[in-house]
Amino acid sequence: MACRSCGHHCPWQHHGARTLAQLDDNLASLEVKLAPDQVAALDALSAPALDFPAAFLRVAGAFMNGGTTITTITTINGESAPAWPMAPKNESERY
Repeated sequence: MACRSCGHHCPWQHHGARTLAQLDDNLASLEVKLAPDQVAALDALSAPALDFPAAFLRVAGAFMNGGTTITTITTINGESAPAWPMAPKNESERY
């Protein structure tokens, strides 16, 4: 279906309810509660297949954090990794 504003196919366009009954059904769906295992199953089924560099970043580990002085777990783009073990521990080790 073509987008009303630009005339192109816009897959994210939501056309909404056309009747009061559809609106009532849509609003009633807000009351649906899913169990955590149902949410996990839906998340697994709908997880996108990401192109490079997504898989690389998941296994990049500590070298993503090269040069950091953070000694705890670091998170970049939602992926956690320990600080690079060869990173300077203080400013005097940096140079």
